[in-house]
Amino acid sequence: MTNLEIKNRAPVNVWHWMGTGLLLTLLAIAGCQQGDPGPAGPDGNNGTNGVNGANGGDGKNGADYNEASQNGYIITYLDGKTPAGVTFRDTLHFKFSSTDLNESSVYHYSANDVYFKLERFTALDNWNIQNYTDFNIEVYDNGAGDTTWFIDQHLKTTATTTDFKYFAIDDDYYDGEGSNVSTASYDGFKYNSSTGRLYLRYSWTVPANSNRTGFDLNVSGVMDVTVYESITD
Repeated sequence: MTNLEIKNRAPVNVWHWMGTGLLLTLLAIAGCQQGDPGPAGPDGNNGTNGVNGANGGDGKNGADYNEASQNGYIITYLDGKTPAGVTFRDTLHFKFSSTDLNESSVYHYSANDVYFKLERFTALDNWNIQNYTDFNIEVYDNGAGDTTWFIDQHLKTTATTTDFKYFAIDDDYYDGEGSNVSTASYDGFKYNSSTGRLYLRYSWTVPANSNRTGFDLNVSGVMDVTVYESITD
């Protein structure tokens, strides 16, 4: 082949071949169909619970509760042995009063001689009154700082122990003439006729033969009550 023949041959078109390859590649991609999705993976673990919200406020007491508790309370503490001889302590909270104001009353025999009559219950129970205490209290002040007390407490209740046992008490304790208690003590006595408030702390020991347990029983308590004076007596 002569040099002239080489010079007259058509040159190779590189861009033609590159374009053809690219077109074939695009046609191959377009011809591929998308496959079906695979199965779902397993569920993940549950997240942790959130923090509990704050408790709501206490609801209002009902009208009966408010009425029955508005005249104050008496608390009696018992310390002794059960009828089975087991040591026990119990606190009895008599916080409800009758609608009969004679059971929250005061009577003045004289300026120095005052009588109180009280009754309180542990529960609002109109059909089976089994837990109550009542007091008859006479306070005489001779004007020389010497106070004489005549007190009678009737206690009808169910006492309980820390191991969930209970027993009934239905006793009368009195300090005065013919007293059946010993080591009686009274403290903090206050009575305000303008407000009707009576306050008193008391304690005594009831011997074994004067209470239902059959053992010496230490009884103490506090009363913070409102008393009323009748204008028709």
